[in-house]
Amino acid sequence: MIYGSRVRQARELRGMKQGELAGALKISPSRLTQIEASDGPTSLSNEALATLSAQLLVPATFFNTPIPEELGDGSMRFRARKSMTKKELAVVRRRAELAHEVAHQLIRHVDAPASRVPSLPATTDIEEAAQHTRAALSIAPDSVIPRLWHVIERAGVFVYAIDSTDDGRLDAFSTWTGPNLERPIIASSISPSWDRIRHTGAHELGHLVLHRSAVDDPSLGIDVERDANRFAGAFLFPREAALEEMPRPFTLGRLAPLKLRWGMSLGALIERGKEVGVIDASRASSLHRQIAARGWKSREPGVDARAPERPRALRKMIELVYGTPPDTRKLAAHLNRYVIDVARDLERYAPPPGRKLTNVRDLPRGERPSEPVVLPFRSRQGRRGS
Repeated sequence: MIYGSRVRQARELRGMKQGELAGALKISPSRLTQIEASDGPTSLSNEALATLSAQLLVPATFFNTPIPEELGDGSMRFRARKSMTKKELAVVRRRAELAHEVAHQLIRHVDAPASRVPSLPATTDIEEAAQHTRAALSIAPDSVIPRLWHVIERAGVFVYAIDSTDDGRLDAFSTWTGPNLERPIIASSISPSWDRIRHTGAHELGHLVLHRSAVDDPSLGIDVERDANRFAGAFLFPREAALEEMPRPFTLGRLAPLKLRWGMSLGALIERGKEVGVIDASRASSLHRQIAARGWKSREPGVDARAPERPRALRKMIELVYGTPPDTRKLAAHLNRYVIDVARDLERYAPPPGRKLTNVRDLPRGERPSEPVVLPFRSRQGRRGS
């Protein structure tokens, strides 16, 4: 017996069309549709099950249990290029769903912090929303945030590190999950650009805070992507600090120290300068053109100044239950997945504290990330049995 929802999940994860899989199974596309839409277990021959496993690259046992919680795409906020197809978005959603299943299993054995992320009306003033969020997350109103993922995870957000699409067109998405939509999650792709990762994290936090149920309707003054970008700037570089520290005259060369201090790209600093009124739209456009002319849009100066931040919490939960280093064979068996896939997924997360981060010496001493990174998780029952 198998669950059709698992078949659809695995098929979309591999980016396979229904007709292609139906052909491999030697059944009609309509029959496959029936299987995938079934609410309960469905019978399938051993031969067909073996074909499913081979085609979708998961163990046959993967199909034996229902999905604990599907991530419905209706409430998701994607930071992606508009040219992305539904098929590509489905792939990354399913990748995050597998990570969410790991957390769903572990939460029965590990005490995780409750969410402290506020939920504000979409019409809230952006500067006020950013300061309200800083207060809710116990961040001083004008301080630098050295480790953004750390702050977000301590606030009860589950952050999942996932592979992006092959062409890298998706940065992240966020949504609220759980029976009462009580758990915020962010799924973020891996990027070598440390400043882009920080902007992405703050951008998705903005969606969680402001757009829990908002509709993207510019006619009502609501443009969710624009507002999430503005929130990211206000959250990372508060208004009063920006007004005090923004250079006059406002030039690219004089922005370099601010990039390292506040952890923002030059482009984001330009937009922040315009937002707080230090420069006007014409000057901002001129500076963006200078960045493009110098070939910095894809690779800004300072790309090696810091190591890209990686989320830590999910791996920490796994370590509490499966040991350090985790017993990936036992974990894979409990998840009905291949060991190699589970091990690869784990590598996207930050390891236990102890290793020194590289490329942080350019930060002022008081703003260097501190070690160890402590997350408020603890095991309820010790390691899980076999």
